[in-house]
Amino acid sequence: MSETQPGSRPSTPEEPIATYREERFDGKRFFELFADRVRIRGKVQLQSDFDTVIPLSTLHPTPSRIRIRNKGFWHGIWMLLGAIMLDTFLITPLRVPPENFAIMLVGAFGFAGFVTALLAARKIEFIFFNSTAGIPILDFARKGPDAAKLDAFAELVSRHISSATSPGT
Repeated sequence: MSETQPGSRPSTPEEPIATYREERFDGKRFFELFADRVRIRGKVQLQSDFDTVIPLSTLHPTPSRIRIRNKGFWHGIWMLLGAIMLDTFLITPLRVPPENFAIMLVGAFGFAGFVTALLAARKIEFIFFNSTAGIPILDFARKGPDAAKLDAFAELVSRHISSATSPGT
């Protein structure tokens, strides 16, 4: 996260007040905080690129927190369990020799699932802001190069939401 330092020139509408970067197992996001909006740019691995803006006036200033595992963890677990079950079925009732290429291929698939589950096993903390209708709209993950600065960035966003939603602003 970066923020304009005291004594430096104030940010213009085109310069962000602060930034936050996150990198997760499934993609990257870059957040730019402006006085009236948050701009989010990023990509989801092998799926999409995005660039969107959320007006701060549509958000409630009180953040919530949640810790969740990446869905890749459960994909890896199911890959591993499926490989174990398939290899067991091939070896036991069908009497396929363990050195058979099919057994090794299924075993490699199971090993890939095991590695995927290990890489995605750690829960990630998210701080999120709800819309004024109570729907979670904006979230930040404590993951990546700016992870240590998440609390400060979320506090700054909360203050700007309060300013954007207060009467007379």
